[in-house]
Amino acid sequence: MLDVRVEPINRETIPDHVALAQTTYSDPTTTEPNHFWWKHGLGPDGPSISVNLYNEDKIVGRSVIMPRGFRLTPATTCRAGLVADLLLEPGHRSALNFISLVRGQPKAPQIDLLVHTSNETSDLLYRKFLRYPVAFNLKAYGIPIRFHNLANKVAGRKIPRALEALAAPWRVTLRAAAAVGEKIDRIRFDAGLPSEDEFNSILDGFRVVAGPHFERSTAFLRWRFQEGPIFNGHIVTVRSRDQAIGYFVWRKLTLSGLEFIILMDIAFSSQITTSLRRALWLYLCRLGIHEGADVVFTMVNPTNPALARLVARPLIPISDSHLPHPTPIFLLPQNRDLAWLQGYGSTYMTLADIDYF
Repeated sequence: MLDVRVEPINRETIPDHVALAQTTYSDPTTTEPNHFWWKHGLGPDGPSISVNLYNEDKIVGRSVIMPRGFRLTPATTCRAGLVADLLLEPGHRSALNFISLVRGQPKAPQIDLLVHTSNETSDLLYRKFLRYPVAFNLKAYGIPIRFHNLANKVAGRKIPRALEALAAPWRVTLRAAAAVGEKIDRIRFDAGLPSEDEFNSILDGFRVVAGPHFERSTAFLRWRFQEGPIFNGHIVTVRSRDQAIGYFVWRKLTLSGLEFIILMDIAFSSQITTSLRRALWLYLCRLGIHEGADVVFTMVNPTNPALARLVARPLIPISDSHLPHPTPIFLLPQNRDLAWLQGYGSTYMTLADIDYF
């Protein structure tokens, strides 16, 4: 007999969750025990909560809720939960069991706001059976660095490698513009986190300009981007005239035969100016050239005013048709006081806030 239980993730249950993942996946980001424990047991906001579907004493399905602080206004917060790693054993995959897991999520203790996204597998289930309203969609943006591999991907066939020669002047221009721009704008990019005092000063301004957003902290950034057993990122402090004004995080990733430099997260103490945006993206382009990347890439919510400034020109919007799947975001308030969030489209959200990369 099948039944649903809501349980915290702990070390004793890791073998059961890994065994479930191995029925479907072989990728270590899903099946490696240390990665699973880091992801769901060591987060700075406490261990994840798992909605488990049991067949007698065996876990045959799960939906994991990752807790995280969510800032509603500069002065008020609530406790959110990002729904991740929803999985059903092959013999128990059905719309009914999927819905049973989803209906168990509101039973997670002390969660005020559930945050969902879907992928190519679950999108139809979300839209047809759950009918959750889409608050907004994360959209992709990029700047090409090398042309040959990109052209192969877009055209769907082999393109002569000689095309890459056309990109050489483009890369020279990007390098030169980055070097000149940093000197003119007196902007400096320093590897590593800002000091705790500097970080708190950045957050004071960020909370005003960002609008509703998942909380940032040095503990979160270290956990998310420095302490993972499989992959991590690079944190960079941005300084203007020697004062810390923000940070961003990047990582390099190979996906579908392309090399990416991905902007994972970003926060500034004030609105991003045109000169700062130019310096930031030119820095990432120069980094991409050094790292041999094909494209500089990010995904954000462009309906948030602060992020709309970030992805203005020279970034190129990338259609969902060129991605593995669209990325809708569903915000499900768990109490009436937060009902306004369900249709709120301007939440500040970057790739750091979801279970990607």
